[in-house]
Amino acid sequence: MKSINKDTPQFTLPSMITTDVAITLSGKSKALFYYAKRFDPTFPQGVLMQHNGRSRVMYPTAEICQYFQKVEA
Repeated sequence: MKSINKDTPQFTLPSMITTDVAITLSGKSKALFYYAKRFDPTFPQGVLMQHNGRSRVMYPTAEICQYFQKVEA
């Protein structure tokens, strides 16, 4: 088992997501976010947007980051 170097920064999900983009999901990830909203009403709402001529559900990353910071606290 490897030991974690103390100098290595520990990344959490909110710190890995840039807040100036939106997350577009498909397949299992899309289902995961859908069910997260179903079981936790405070989970950010996806927005239906047109992208390359197709409808996609987008999740604003700033709200996703705030949600996970609240959950991790």
